[in-house]
Amino acid sequence: MGRQQYFCVEPTPEGPCGEKAAGNGRCREHGGGKLRCLHPTSDGPCQKLVRAGGFVRACKQHGGGKRCLCPTRDGPCQTPVAYGGGVQSCKRHGGGTRCGSEACALLAPPPFARFRSSEGQPLCWSCLAAQYPDRAKLKVRKEHLMLAELQRRLPWLGEKAEQLIWDCPVPGGCTLKRPDMLFRLEDRFVQVEVDEEGHEDLSCADEDSRLELIAADVGLPGLVLRLNPDAERALKRRRLNNGEHCFCVGDADAFNGLFDAAEAAVEAFVNEPPPEGVRVVGLPASWWVKLFPSQTYDVKQPRDQGVLRARVHPQSEH
Repeated sequence: MGRQQYFCVEPTPEGPCGEKAAGNGRCREHGGGKLRCLHPTSDGPCQKLVRAGGFVRACKQHGGGKRCLCPTRDGPCQTPVAYGGGVQSCKRHGGGTRCGSEACALLAPPPFARFRSSEGQPLCWSCLAAQYPDRAKLKVRKEHLMLAELQRRLPWLGEKAEQLIWDCPVPGGCTLKRPDMLFRLEDRFVQVEVDEEGHEDLSCADEDSRLELIAADVGLPGLVLRLNPDAERALKRRRLNNGEHCFCVGDADAFNGLFDAAEAAVEAFVNEPPPEGVRVVGLPASWWVKLFPSQTYDVKQPRDQGVLRARVHPQSEH
């Protein structure tokens, strides 16, 4: 004989509920089983699981669970406690697993520890790299891979350049704005910008101002290539068997098409007579057209009167 079944007898407009009881003679929907949050919402009681450890029988959203009691101007902090460390506080007030090295012990609070030593001591990235350099992995970003592939396809560009600037301000310039990579030729320059996720967190005005300042520091006409590796999933992130994360080619057609168009744009620009301004080309074209639907030039006068700036589409015949 099997185990006796119990059913929910909570009254409803159609009669007793009849669903399988989870505890206390009620189903989960009517509060059976584990404690449920009864905080009123627009759809009735919340019904999420109660977070234990706090002074309020409620879910995390409605104040349940352990809360940080560090004093603030408005009273106790009341932010959920970050577990893993020896301090019952939120992340802002020193909670969570912190670096246990002697160097970071001087800081208040120490930085977060996402790694551990061979003895099990929690370490931050800086301490891990200093104490265990063999375990510290080189952090390769999508920007590095995109620039390396472009250099592999255009080796003559680096040989022809008089100056190569990589992620640092233009020498002798008046601004600290840093291009991702800039090839300075005799009478022009080629600048490469990798816009991960299309730089959606930055406004167009900030991007335009940054490019204008860099162009004014160079003082030459040039071409700015803005490459977005995420518009058509040219690169994707994967996890190796050893647990390490890396980037690899996602859509091979999109990857090759992106760099073929970039290579063609650079070759055409270098072989044509020196332009009068700075031309901005965004790739892939599907992403760039969404930002600037117009197929015409958009010329601005930068601070340096000797340098003009123009934005065109890669398909434009200008």
